[in-house]
Order: sequence, then C-alpha cells, then structure tokens
Amino acid sequence: MIKPVRDRVASWLATACLLATAGCSSSMPSLTCADTIESACAAAGSCVPTWDDAQSDTAWCVGATELSPLRVDCGAYHVVTVKVGADSRTFYYDATADASSSGALVAMVTAHSASATTTCDAGPATGFTIPTCSGMGSEPLPQCFDGGTDAGDAATF
Repeated sequence: MIKPVRDRVASWLATACLLATAGCSSSMPSLTCADTIESACAAAGSCVPTWDDAQSDTAWCVGATELSPLRVDCGAYHVVTVKVGADSRTFYYDATADASSSGALVAMVTAHSASATTTCDAGPATGFTIPTCSGMGSEPLPQCFDGGTDAGDAATF
C-alpha cells in the first residue's frame, strides 16, 4: 500500500515539474484536446478567460499552498498550474508580444497522478503541445498569498 502512494506522489511531482516549473526540460508530443476552450468555458465562471483576468482572479486560491497555484512564463505562454485533488491542472495563456496577442486562454491540460498520464481537457482542434521551458522556476500567484482575498473567500473552481 505504501509503494503505490509513493509512486503516485513521485508521478505527480514529476508531472507538476514538467508542467509548471520552467527549469524542467522535456519534449512532449502533441495532445489531442477533448474539447474547445469556447465550449469548456461556456458556463459563466467556469474558466478564467484571459491573462489579464488571471492576474487578479482568486478562483484558483481555494486550498492554496506553497506548491499550488503556481505561475510561470514559458515560451509563448503565461502558465498557471493548480493542484486538483491528487492531480494538477495547467492553464496556458497566449503571451506572444505581437499586436494580435489577446492573452486568451489557449489550453487546459491535466496531469493525472494515479495513471501517470497527461490529457488536454480543452484547447485547439489541431491539438496542443506542452512547451519546453527553461529559465526561472514557478512562483505563487500573488493574489493568493500577498494580501489578496482569503482562500476561503474564493469561489470553488
């Protein structure tokens, strides 16, 4: 019984590193996304739709810890990773510097610790490739830890 729990924790940590920590380096295949962002986020309050909104939204702060939620800039994306039970869900926002950049939510990816798999919950119809990151590591979201709304006051996400 102890070994499977240890293996799941190790798997979650490895996947969280892959998804959230910019210092990780790995080549990932393109994931087929189960849904579009538009469809997955159709219900009001079900998603944080833009990076501008993500800068102050406290929906991710419920149950906040030092390891969740975390944010990092990674390639063409602003990235937020949130622990959801034993799994982690990562949100990728457009961070391109051109005038057409919308800061829109591009993909939602979940790392499943029990099965050691990664799925794209919502994203482009053509699929989504998790970027390879380098540089500084992830940091906590300021709205969850720097005098923002208490985690208990935030809406459930």
